[in-house]
Amino acid sequence: ERCGAAGRTEAAIRLHRAARAADDERFFPKRALGWYLLQGDDADVGSAIGYLLAAAAERPESAAARYRLARIFEEQGDRQSALRHWRRVHAVDAEHADAKERFVVDLLREHVGTVQTQAWDRGGMLVMEAVAVAPDDARVLQAEGSHAANLGDLDRALDRYDASLLADPEQANTHLYRARILILQGRHGEALRAARTARDLASRETQTIQAFYSATEVVKQALRLQLPQDPGGALKALDGLDAENRQAAEGKNGLLRYAAGEEGEVAAMANRAFHLLDADRRSEAADTMAELLARMEEDHAQASHVSNQRFAWACQTEDWDEALAALDAAETEDELTSDRRALTQYFRMMVLRRQARAAEAEEAAEVLVAQLEDGLAAAPGLH
Repeated sequence: ERCGAAGRTEAAIRLHRAARAADDERFFPKRALGWYLLQGDDADVGSAIGYLLAAAAERPESAAARYRLARIFEEQGDRQSALRHWRRVHAVDAEHADAKERFVVDLLREHVGTVQTQAWDRGGMLVMEAVAVAPDDARVLQAEGSHAANLGDLDRALDRYDASLLADPEQANTHLYRARILILQGRHGEALRAARTARDLASRETQTIQAFYSATEVVKQALRLQLPQDPGGALKALDGLDAENRQAAEGKNGLLRYAAGEEGEVAAMANRAFHLLDADRRSEAADTMAELLARMEEDHAQASHVSNQRFAWACQTEDWDEALAALDAAETEDELTSDRRALTQYFRMMVLRRQARAAEAEEAAEVLVAQLEDGLAAAPGLH
């Protein structure tokens, strides 16, 4: 023990092995040996796990070895093994603060994995277990809400999100999830307020860029849904979002590059054209888009994106002939990557389907499959 405290790890290991050889029944030398084997640059994790497992088996009433095992597996990314040991730690010492925190974190991370594979039953069991460990934890309450939303129980989801925000009102994502539920319930005014709160919180230095983008999109969605009832007010608010985004970007010390310079003006004009279309001001929308495309064609840096903008506008206005023309133009570009060529082919197939041109759509699909099978495009989503 004195050698270990003095940093003489090799001597500590040698003496603990000698102690274990002299008295193999003692618990402490095995646990301590497991700990010392984890130290230094030449950590012997495999041997350490073996000694810690033996120590845990000899003293099941102690949480110490299980705690160390759970942390090892957690660091290795083996959450299922980590959870197995966290459960034993919690059973022995339910008030171990650090163990409880790590247990909850790993439960929720594993729950996220079940959402990605739509394993709802297992996800629900993990959430219930987290609730049993930390029923008042804001993250756990949020996970309860998300699980209910995935199962289609919107009232339950909203109730759990509200409870989570009572525990911690500074969670940008929970406000965002709440806004999405309110949109599904047709409560667009409340959804807008919740999304704006999420966006304000996400613009802070400690929040992620993705949270800001996601909240901004939900704000736009809520405003677009208000266009039929309040076209003037909603359109004005939508037009003001780009300026707000620039201010938020400056507040994040340049990490968030949104609506900056010429790209920002292009995005703002495109957004305005689509918003005018949503407000049923089709003539103004068409004029705005025409002006935007003309400006893009004159700007060398933006010229390669003209066909993308044409295609997006054609789809929004359901002008499928124009959509195909935009795709034809995209395929003539000099710098068209193999991935983008495959994506263009995919869009062509979908437009032809919308036009009920089944034979041509089938031909486009065969070309796309051949591109993917030949390895000409990575495009994992298309595969």
